[in-house]
Amino acid sequence: MRILDLFRNANSLSEDALIAVVASAELDTEEKAALLDSIQGDNRKMNKWLFSLPADYAKEIHWMVPVKWEGKRMFAWMIGRQSDKTSKVRDLFDLAAKGCEADPLLIQKSVPLPLLFIWPREVTKFDGWEYRKDTDKNEFAIFQTGYDAVVEEYTDFDQRMALNMQYLTDFRLAALKRLELLTGPQQYIDSLRSDIDFFAMLHTEGHNRAHFVGPWPLDSEKVCIAHELVEECRSCLGAIAMAEHMPLTEEQRDNLAVSIFTTRFFGYAYGAYKTEKKLREEVRETMVGLMFFMRGIESGAVSWDGKTLKIDPRKLRKALLAMLKEQHEAEARIKPSIPDLKELGLKWTRRIFPHSRYPDAVMQVYDALDRPLQPGMHY
Repeated sequence: MRILDLFRNANSLSEDALIAVVASAELDTEEKAALLDSIQGDNRKMNKWLFSLPADYAKEIHWMVPVKWEGKRMFAWMIGRQSDKTSKVRDLFDLAAKGCEADPLLIQKSVPLPLLFIWPREVTKFDGWEYRKDTDKNEFAIFQTGYDAVVEEYTDFDQRMALNMQYLTDFRLAALKRLELLTGPQQYIDSLRSDIDFFAMLHTEGHNRAHFVGPWPLDSEKVCIAHELVEECRSCLGAIAMAEHMPLTEEQRDNLAVSIFTTRFFGYAYGAYKTEKKLREEVRETMVGLMFFMRGIESGAVSWDGKTLKIDPRKLRKALLAMLKEQHEAEARIKPSIPDLKELGLKWTRRIFPHSRYPDAVMQVYDALDRPLQPGMHY
């Protein structure tokens, strides 16, 4: 039985039958041993193997863990390959390391272990599972679901994450299309589209690392719900700042800033805005997107005349770096005061919701996306 067919039929096989087939499969020794342990309820070796793969590992990856779903023991699994840009992205961050340590916007002292970017060939499918119904929020939910075995607890800094490259690129392409509806064809949009996976990896890896930079890195002593929107925003801004120390072209640095702006405002924020039931996460995502948009408007890097949106990529990049400087200077002044951290979050809330409502330009832009095409709008 092929490994793909085996995984597809895992829930109809007994544990003994599943073990017997995996034991006879043509897999690397370490991977096979990890799968056998995981099938029996201990996923630790499976995850250790997965997250220890070298950057140039090009073989197909097979991952499976037992989960409890609606009172039943079932298997969550994935078959895919690591992104072929993994080595390039990790090398860029390694080359930027010294600059990030010396940069007053970053003051990087600790670097979390790198993310794992996977192009999935196929992923678990069974009726009712949230992964299938809500992919735009859960990404690779299978890696964070409830396992049979008791797993070790990790700090935010030590946790490992696997990310679905198909999701990362599709989400950004959708956001980019919304942007283009309002700007018309632009060279920077063509550049972003052609390298969408590369910019997605730079953004996501940089965001993960940037939680642990600055005068007050994210740790157990920095817990404040009101400040979550600023924490999310500054982590994206940190990715832009890290790129300043990479051997990229000026155009690539500009485009990364536009990509992050677009992903936050036309991706996460727009999706949250359109969600009827807004929970804590949706509120935060909306607000983070508005932080990016309003800084673009305030700086003159973004303009909206009621029909057409214009972006100056170079100006936007500089404006977002200035925004990071403002946030870090504020955190440096108040550390380690949680009440002041809360006030900093509330301060940004008041800035992005003048008069306690959405800014007019934001409402006009989002409304324009929901209407049939008008003169001045483009496909």
